[in-house]
Amino acid sequence: MPTEERVLRHGRRLVRRGSIARAVVLVAAVAVAGGCEPAGRADGEPEFTTGDPPYSPTRCTGAPERWELRDQPMATVDPAEHELYWITDALFWHDSLIALAHQSGGEVLFFTLDGELVRRFGRRGGGPGEYRAITQLVRYRADSLAAFDVRLRRATVMDGNGELGRLVPIGQEHPRVDVLLGSDPEGSLYFEAEWNRFEGLMTRGTLRVLRVGEGDDAELLVSLPHTYSYQVRVQGNPSMGNPPFSPLAYADLKGRHLVAGRSDSTALYHLDVVSGIARWFSVPCRRAPVSEQDIRGYQDQLLQNASPDGEARYRELWSQLEYPDWIPWFKRLLVDRTGHVWLGEYARRYADPSKWLIINLEGRIVARLSTPERFLPMDIGEDYVLGVERDSLDLEWVQMYALRRSGGR
Repeated sequence: MPTEERVLRHGRRLVRRGSIARAVVLVAAVAVAGGCEPAGRADGEPEFTTGDPPYSPTRCTGAPERWELRDQPMATVDPAEHELYWITDALFWHDSLIALAHQSGGEVLFFTLDGELVRRFGRRGGGPGEYRAITQLVRYRADSLAAFDVRLRRATVMDGNGELGRLVPIGQEHPRVDVLLGSDPEGSLYFEAEWNRFEGLMTRGTLRVLRVGEGDDAELLVSLPHTYSYQVRVQGNPSMGNPPFSPLAYADLKGRHLVAGRSDSTALYHLDVVSGIARWFSVPCRRAPVSEQDIRGYQDQLLQNASPDGEARYRELWSQLEYPDWIPWFKRLLVDRTGHVWLGEYARRYADPSKWLIINLEGRIVARLSTPERFLPMDIGEDYVLGVERDSLDLEWVQMYALRRSGGR
């Protein structure tokens, strides 16, 4: 029976610029094996599957409602009209304006629901109020907004008039801080970082969540095993290879709810960042082991258009990889503004999910939802889903769809 270990740290590790102060760190090891899967379904609860054919499906139990998006978006921002490309984030700010960041300009743009540009903050550069690569926007306390620049390694807080507030730099002791997850009511910011460890030919990754308070000290909250890869030689040349079905760790924060988990586990971790109460909960789903048929199906897809030389390279690479035990059962994890967790069902390796399983913080499956193909949700509220949708020319349209939740939940 395939097994795995899940390790999470929740405690205090204070990192100050120029020195490291450590306090007690609590370590909880959770074994997620076949015997730890959720028990059989309760009487009267139907079973359904999730996943992406032809791979083995994950089986879940429950009676999820069918939430729906309206067919036509309620708001649209035209990329051609405003010369937008590589849109990195968007959120519905003050429930009246769409704020977005894009790599084609070092600024934050604000649009009405009619698609009219009404504000723009920032400019390209490295000084105060300047940006090189804004990758996330999050709501900050009061009427403020925080923008994270991954190249400048800092978050900038600004108010509704674009006036600069707090600057939060990331110290060099955290070299792979890539994502600003959110903020809490006390004004702390939460960042996602990746840490790699080399073990011979294997590189193992770890996802970490850091909290940075008013004093700019970083506190480690969560550490989860992330993806892994192999440094191998193919036809005499070094090559980095990721096995198909490699698990990934995900985390997201909205309000006071931080949720984290790994895509090959049905156990998720919830931390109330205000009260400090932390716990694991299980989703009533049974994972599918990676089968020989799954591996052959994956390989056949890649070999369909490969040249003879390409096929030889693929086969030499595959012969040196160790395959994971479990098919990932979700590919993205988002927390919406009501505290529900959205799990994007596992899709083809390079495709964004278009089917979502929505659960509450007790692990009960509340609803299922389909989103348009090539639509990437970025901000989800009580009655809307805001994101970016790519058309046939790969143009990125910012779209907001009205969301209908059955039962008002």
